Amino acid sequence: MFSIVSSTGVLSFTSVPDYESPADVEVSDPANAAANNEYIVTVSATSGTGNRALTANQTLTVTVTDVTEVPSLPDAPTVTSSTISSLTITWTESSPCYV
Repeated sequence: MFSIVSSTGVLSFTSVPDYESPADVEVSDPANAAANNEYIVTVSATSGTGNRALTANQTLTVTVTDVTEVPSLPDAPTVTSSTISSLTITWTESSPCYV
């Protein structure tokens, strides 16, 4: 669900989260309900090797907030049938556009 760049420490979702369809699950430590758009992540960092290795852990809460999604624009209309007295046009919704 997350990836981290070891050289910079940048934490990112591996795929764009959807506020309307949260994918977080319930956890007990720390307590957090499922499907509330709060993702609990524990990051570990280790420095050194062998018996000189030191490890530190940090638990983070990543919260996904809602954004206003711009309505998608339809593709160009398609004429599906026409006669001397009528014209049938069909529009197909294109992929949504996000800002």
